[in-house]
Amino acid sequence: MTITFSSKLALMLLIMYTVAAIAVCLTSMSLPEKLFFLLLLISSAVYHLARDVFLLLSNSWREITLVPDGVFITAQDGSRTYGQVANITTVSPYFVVLVVRLEGRYFTGSRVVFPDSLGKDMFRKLCILLKFS
Repeated sequence: MTITFSSKLALMLLIMYTVAAIAVCLTSMSLPEKLFFLLLLISSAVYHLARDVFLLLSNSWREITLVPDGVFITAQDGSRTYGQVANITTVSPYFVVLVVRLEGRYFTGSRVVFPDSLGKDMFRKLCILLKFS
C-alpha cells in the first residue's frame, strides 16, 4: 500500500502546533524562554510535516506491506525494514495509528494514516487487515 500526501494530516498537525504555540505565548515565561519553546515547536512542526505529510525525508514511510506474521515498511530512500505490528495500534474509520516494533531497533516506529493518503479502498483494506491480524 503506497502512502501519498495527506491534506487531513497536514491540517491536523498545523492545528495542533498552532494551539501549542498559543499556549506557549499565553504562559508567564520570560520572552527568551517563550522564543526558545516557539523555536522548538517550529522545528518539530517542520520535521513532522516534511517526514509524514510531504514525505521528503529519507525515513519517510512510502509503502506498507502487511504479511501474515508482520509488516514490511519501505522508506523514501528505498530501504525496507521488517517489523511486528504492536498491540497499541489504533484502528478507526477516520484514521489509523500504526505502531510497529521494527526489527533491530529498540524504539517503536509509528505513523498516522488517513484515508486520503491511501485511497478509500486501500484504507478500508488496511483497517480490516489490522483488525484481524
